[in-house]
Amino acid sequence: MAVKSQIKNNIWRVVLVAAAIMIAWKSISVNMADHFIKLAGEGDQDALDSALFWDADHPRVLALQGSRLLDSGQEDLAEKFLIRSVLENPADARPLLLLADIRRKRGEESVADQMVETANRLMPVDENIQRGVAVYWNERGMLNSAVEHLSIALTANYLKLRDELFPVFLRIAENPEAYETLAPLADDPPIWWEGFVEYATKNAENIDTLRLIATLRKNSDKVPITERERNAYIKRLRKEGLLAEAYLHWVNGLDKEQRNLLGYIYNGNFEHELSNSGFGWYANPPKKSGIIINTAKTYGIEGKQALYTSGLLYTSDAA
Repeated sequence: MAVKSQIKNNIWRVVLVAAAIMIAWKSISVNMADHFIKLAGEGDQDALDSALFWDADHPRVLALQGSRLLDSGQEDLAEKFLIRSVLENPADARPLLLLADIRRKRGEESVADQMVETANRLMPVDENIQRGVAVYWNERGMLNSAVEHLSIALTANYLKLRDELFPVFLRIAENPEAYETLAPLADDPPIWWEGFVEYATKNAENIDTLRLIATLRKNSDKVPITERERNAYIKRLRKEGLLAEAYLHWVNGLDKEQRNLLGYIYNGNFEHELSNSGFGWYANPPKKSGIIINTAKTYGIEGKQALYTSGLLYTSDAA
């Protein structure tokens, strides 16, 4: 009995040691695979081969391998890897987008559309997925949907994507057959819209493009044109020498109190704050110059305020 008990204990020890080794190996292989997956995701093809060695069934490894096979023209084999990736991790939308593109090219548009819609639901705020969804709908000729998802991507990561996507939106605005796809954005502007307007006013080749953008915003019954948008547009009009148009655009943006300041010189008596915009007073002394330009109360003037600059006071008559 003692011998049998000892043998039984030894067997259990072997089993436990083997299990511990398997667990340790699995942990090492997963960590190594994750390491090489990260490198592969950054474009290192040798790293992808290493990731395949460490964990050939990892869903991300399968997806990356499928993508590489697609790039090399091996569509059928790529599809097998991508399907395996989806089965291993149904929550990852990335291989679904690649599969959708394969099916679209085969003419299976209904199936492909469903895959893209599923990918969108899985990762609705991921900028890379949203860009991929936008590309897909653009290939399907559905520019409205493409613009919508580009907007979502830009909202998700404005600082990263603005330099890439602002030129895209400007090209859309410059296309007479496409600019109206921006209407839903102009009607209820996303957080990046003002930045885009400033970009457009600096980079649009034709002033008519900016007129179209301004018209889309004027048609909004939800959000009026902001001061930042208006100032950018007026600045470009003045640069083009279109002073009358710039003045009308500026005047139409003034509220009732501001319109009371109109005259030969807007706010000529400095009774209100300097606007630094439109056709108002500009006070922008050089940075670190120590110069101060503002309005202030003083003696010997008509009204309540005068222009104050670098410690000196000037009345509105002197100005």
